[in-house]
Amino acid sequence: MIIVLRSDVSGTEEAPLVSFLSGRGIVFSRMLMEGCVVYVCTSCPGEDVCQMIRGFSIVEKLIPVDRKPLLCESEGSSFEYAGIVLGRDLCVIAGPCAVQEDQDLDALALKAASAGARMFRAGAFKPRTSPYAFQGLGRQALERIAAAGKRSGLPTVCEIPSESYLDSFRDIDILQVGAHNMQNFELLKALGRCGKPVLLKRGAGSTVDELMYACEYIFSGGNERVILCERGIRTFETVSRNTLDVSAIAALRARTGLPVFADPSHAAGERRLVSALSLAAVAAGADGLMIETSDRAEKALSDSAQAIDHETLAGIIRKASAIREIL
Repeated sequence: MIIVLRSDVSGTEEAPLVSFLSGRGIVFSRMLMEGCVVYVCTSCPGEDVCQMIRGFSIVEKLIPVDRKPLLCESEGSSFEYAGIVLGRDLCVIAGPCAVQEDQDLDALALKAASAGARMFRAGAFKPRTSPYAFQGLGRQALERIAAAGKRSGLPTVCEIPSESYLDSFRDIDILQVGAHNMQNFELLKALGRCGKPVLLKRGAGSTVDELMYACEYIFSGGNERVILCERGIRTFETVSRNTLDVSAIAALRARTGLPVFADPSHAAGERRLVSALSLAAVAAGADGLMIETSDRAEKALSDSAQAIDHETLAGIIRKASAIREIL
């Protein structure tokens, strides 16, 4: 680690910082670089010590040189679930955005399976930007999702809103952390102890580093079965709902052995873009896709514009499988 001091610092002002570093056994060399005093440390102290170093008024910035890899970087790997090797086999998760009273979930799950999907997703709790928008059916939807998964033979995926709902999700196979909750650290800690696989979505305003640190919360609790999911980030562009960051998919594949998925539906925001973004994500290295489907999108209470039909889903899966074979 390199500690860069302010350009106007005098020698006497450095004494408290020197004493602090020496007292914690941090070995460093003092150098003059481009008119600034820098301390080149032989090791990188922990996060708490770095935070205290930043508190010294004479410190301009810290530059990490040799960061210890996170557990999710060094230990992350593909894993098997329900006969699917996540991170090796192309896996498409499909289903409606949210469960509604008048939906036949069994039929939707069977249609998703017939189209080639390997998992079934549906929302029970819908954290929406507006408090007046449809919020989902809550706990009553979870039983219906689990039952539809069993009848179709597909593992189920559903977003969990907070750690207090863990017991209610006992019959859901894979717990999803939504983009709004990516830095809900108490939830991440609880998921580290829960024993179930977790699908962790990247926040719309979050960096890849922040996604990896969120994943580290789950790993540090002992749960190494994590799927990372790119779902689009907020940029200046308005042609789509969010900007699908395909470079992040490639970067995550290079950085960790964990399975990396993409959610083209939330990136696109409209169905005509979903197919192209799906194929682009797989070409960039995505191990799987999460796609919203519906047999009557015009009646959907949530994200109706981005839901595709099952015939389109089948076409995407055929083309994505062909791309995956080439890679």
